[in-house]
Amino acid sequence: MTTEEIDQRIEQTLADVIWEVRGFRNWLELNANIFQPHTGHRWQDVVATAFCYGLGRSDIKPGHVKLRQVLEDTQGVAFRPGKRKEVDIIEVGNEIIVFEVKSAADFDDIDDLDDKVTWAQDLHPNRDVKGVLANWGADTDQRRWCKERGLKMIP
Repeated sequence: MTTEEIDQRIEQTLADVIWEVRGFRNWLELNANIFQPHTGHRWQDVVATAFCYGLGRSDIKPGHVKLRQVLEDTQGVAFRPGKRKEVDIIEVGNEIIVFEVKSAADFDDIDDLDDKVTWAQDLHPNRDVKGVLANWGADTDQRRWCKERGLKMIP
């Protein structure tokens, strides 16, 4: 192994360690903010931090998070025509992440998220739409249901 290869490996290892430390720090801050709700942090900050860590992405910022967007399915793409639903999204560049946060998601929760993703894809055909379920107690069935629907799960 050359000196240059060793230097590259050391630099990559250092970058990986820094990434993990930042993620762990963000995770600690997230949990501290959840248990101390009067700290003045907005939920967008908490969600952005959680998704940065959970998805391994540093490009998600609080301004990208849009909670409780009320949309109407006028065409009946995913729900009956005229049905209104709240949708939580993260918009980063050309990407839209439709997400749900659940303590224990069931089949209906996962199916509902999948419908929301289908709906968002219909509303934004030129954008990259993905679905993410953040679920505290993920079991084998929930993981399988998400995988079958092309949804990412953050356990």
